[in-house]
Amino acid sequence: MHVSKRTAVVMLSAAALAGSATTAVTATGHQGGKSHSDRGRHGGQKVFESTMAPSMNAPPDPMLHGVSPGNAPWVLRRGEARLRRDGRLRVVVRGLVIPSPSGDNTPGPVMTVSASLYCGNDTTAVGTTPAVAISRRGDARMAARLTLPAKCLAPVVLVHPNNNPGAYISASGFGG
Repeated sequence: MHVSKRTAVVMLSAAALAGSATTAVTATGHQGGKSHSDRGRHGGQKVFESTMAPSMNAPPDPMLHGVSPGNAPWVLRRGEARLRRDGRLRVVVRGLVIPSPSGDNTPGPVMTVSASLYCGNDTTAVGTTPAVAISRRGDARMAARLTLPAKCLAPVVLVHPNNNPGAYISASGFGG
């Protein structure tokens, strides 16, 4: 069967148009890239998400927002911080412990933890979660609803031992 150039061009154009229409319908079905968990119109959209890193003392980690790192070499199996537009902060740590021999793979003398959100170079936290118990395996979940500023550059979340805002044992970031 012979197809003229004109017919071939028309068929290719129709196929391209159909493909574009399919892509547009698919994109519309995905709500512009927002997932159902974002709940953007309800204030639940994520504005910050980070893994957590343990503080180290050799070499020592820097002071962050006027807060000193913990005085022990902490390790962390995994952790994350999530902040939503409506101010809900959730921080989860798993396996945040001091390794043997000084801590015997426990949080040592740390019985509770809290988490604070800092913006820019501020030395005053936007807000801090209530202190919660940390298990002997180093597991804890911290949560609070904070009043967020209109703008927060370079957000940082710090985890404080025994609700001590002058020290941190984990910070948003990675490594360790």
